Amino acid sequence: MPVPLSLKLGCVPSKYDARTLLFGNYIRAAEAPPVPAIVDWARRVRDWPVYAGDRYGTAVPAALAHASQTWAVAAGKPRLEITDEEILSAYSAMSGFDRRAGAHDEGCSILQGLRMWRLEGHWGNRPLGYLRVDPRDLVHVLYAHWLCGGLIVAATMPLNAEQQLRAAQPWTAHVLPWGAAYPGSWGMHAFYVPRADTTGFDGITHGFRQRMTRGWAALYWTEAWAVLSSDVLKALGEPPPGFDLERLQADLHGVAPAL
Repeated sequence: MPVPLSLKLGCVPSKYDARTLLFGNYIRAAEAPPVPAIVDWARRVRDWPVYAGDRYGTAVPAALAHASQTWAVAAGKPRLEITDEEILSAYSAMSGFDRRAGAHDEGCSILQGLRMWRLEGHWGNRPLGYLRVDPRDLVHVLYAHWLCGGLIVAATMPLNAEQQLRAAQPWTAHVLPWGAAYPGSWGMHAFYVPRADTTGFDGITHGFRQRMTRGWAALYWTEAWAVLSSDVLKALGEPPPGFDLERLQADLHGVAPAL
């Protein structure tokens, strides 16, 4: 599949909300088993729709749709078939995007997308809840990725990320992040991360699995979100020691339907 001629981004920073639950409050890493060296939630998924990301700033609903499709397959269900029109409808609900007028096409925040997804449901799927993960805490990032079916990530994209994507090269961090490597010089983006291993991550963007190093993630990721899904809980089976799922579910019930 060729890289689309146009690569739209489409994410804005999530606003602070005191009600947002934090993943770090529900994991006791010292009591938990080690994270597997390779966790690939999407190992049985072979293709990734662009979801109008070559024309509009649909990065957030596209990331949520990619995650939802992956979780269904991981749970042994048929893959969800989600159309561009459904993505654009969700994008409008999440951001106020007006397709006819071409207005408000600046993307939306991951938090706004997650909130609307949980409140309204999209694509016949509704998450149980979501948690913010500190992107600078690698231990929490890896546990959240393993236990919650991957991550939804926001990144301040450097210009050279587009160049690397078009050249089928991994996203790697420069020693001096200036010029084309400067964070945000291309814009802000959101994507689903289904794979983590000992050297980096795979993210899904513009129809591709894009490799990125841990150093790149540490430099450019600004947000990471874990989503609690019934499909992931089914695929995961019994939660491991150290993951306080019972308390998490009780806390999620306590903040519903506000979140």
